[in-house]
Amino acid sequence: MRKPFDGIYLRQTDPGKELDRHAGALYFRLMRICQSCKKEISTDLFIGRQSSCPSCRADLHVCLNCSFYEPGAYNDCRESQAERVLDKDRANFCDYFRYREGPVAGDAKKDDARKKLDALFK
Repeated sequence: MRKPFDGIYLRQTDPGKELDRHAGALYFRLMRICQSCKKEISTDLFIGRQSSCPSCRADLHVCLNCSFYEPGAYNDCRESQAERVLDKDRANFCDYFRYREGPVAGDAKKDDARKKLDALFK
C-alpha cells in the first residue's frame, strides 16, 4: 500500500506495519530557499503575491523562486501558457507559480563552472 507524504509517494516495505517516515533512503525533507538571501523558508508559510522573506524582506512570488523558471527557455519559463514577465526578481501575478523545492536552479551550474575554471589555473 502506498501512502502520500508531502506530495511524494513512499513504498511500504511491510504491509503489517506502519510506514516509517524516517527509514533510510525513503525519507528526505523538501525545503524552500529564498533566491535573494539563500535562507530556508518555512513550508508552513503561504506564498501569495505579496509574501516576503522573513529574513531579507525580498518578494517570494517571483520567477526566480518558481519551479518552472529555467534560464534559456522561452521567456525563461518552462510553462508554455504563462504570460511573459520582464522583472524576474519582482513579485508578479503568474497563475502558474509553484514554489521551487530545493536549491536555486542556476547555483549548481555556476559552482560547477567556477570549479572547472579554478582547476585550469592550478
